Amino acid sequence: MLSPLKCPQTSLGHALRRLLIVAIATAALAACAAPDAAPAAAAAEFEKVMALDAQAQRDIEDWEQAFAANRLANDAVYEASLRLKIKERLEAVAKAYEAAISKYPNHAPTRLAYGSLLRENGKDREALAQWEEARRLAPENPAVWNNLGNYYGQNGPATNAFVCLSKAMELNPRQPLYHHNLGRCLYLYQEEAAVFYGLTRRQVVEKAQGLFRRALELQPDNFRAATDLAQSYYSIQLPLTGHRERDLEAARKLSDEAEKAWLAALKLASQPEEQQGIRLHLARLQISIGRLADARENLRAVTHSSLAETKQDLEKRLAAEEKKNVTPPAPSATNGEPQVITAP
Repeated sequence: MLSPLKCPQTSLGHALRRLLIVAIATAALAACAAPDAAPAAAAAEFEKVMALDAQAQRDIEDWEQAFAANRLANDAVYEASLRLKIKERLEAVAKAYEAAISKYPNHAPTRLAYGSLLRENGKDREALAQWEEARRLAPENPAVWNNLGNYYGQNGPATNAFVCLSKAMELNPRQPLYHHNLGRCLYLYQEEAAVFYGLTRRQVVEKAQGLFRRALELQPDNFRAATDLAQSYYSIQLPLTGHRERDLEAARKLSDEAEKAWLAALKLASQPEEQQGIRLHLARLQISIGRLADARENLRAVTHSSLAETKQDLEKRLAAEEKKNVTPPAPSATNGEPQVITAP
């Protein structure tokens, strides 16, 4: 079985969280009503808070990018000041959500979005309370079930995550995010999933792969789903049948599928670090199957400093494999004369 590389993961960051909140809110608005207040008034209040949240996230991104681009002599002081500035800004957004919930307590979209803000700031229990209330108010909203599934996927129990994510997928089967999230959860909790679904570990991985592929069918440019699909091949361990040729053919087929998945992910990678990280995976695979020249070419393309350690490790492995393949020199001609053999 191949073993995964330790390559950096791309963080969702503030921007993607903001976009996710907007997507969740849009779905929620279509599915929810506010029985204790005029729906239009509750929606207007919600949109106002959402706009405040979105602007805060944009500003925070700008502040963090400026900090990264302009490293000051006294970084520790500047960073502490920046963190305080961010904290105060997010607290103002949180108060706006709380005021909206106080005014319209049965408006599920507000609770859903507020829970996302709380979760981002490490307040998982508070986020769960908001999402559970949103589920009570809007049980047919898939975004609620998805958020609950993600919570249980990180905090346990895993079986709750399976139930919630499956429900989100059932309610909106054309949302690629829900297929992707359930696939990730199955892959991360293979043992629990095997018991829950009555499957073998291999079947659980194949089920997760099917979900990743479905997410890609619904969203062909989904880089994270493509990467997770390729990564999942590391978990597949082929059983030995005792028939050497048959086992070798199965191993070749698995390697071909894994390489195809990594090449598909490479086409979707938009950032140099993402592209180079995938080239490390390709090199790792190619070394294991003896395609040393291809591995060398992929390693040569990796220049990012964050990947240097992994690259060096693979270069050592590659050099060792290349050394094994060096043909020993032919013995020199002796013109038929006997060679002198010395005793050891």
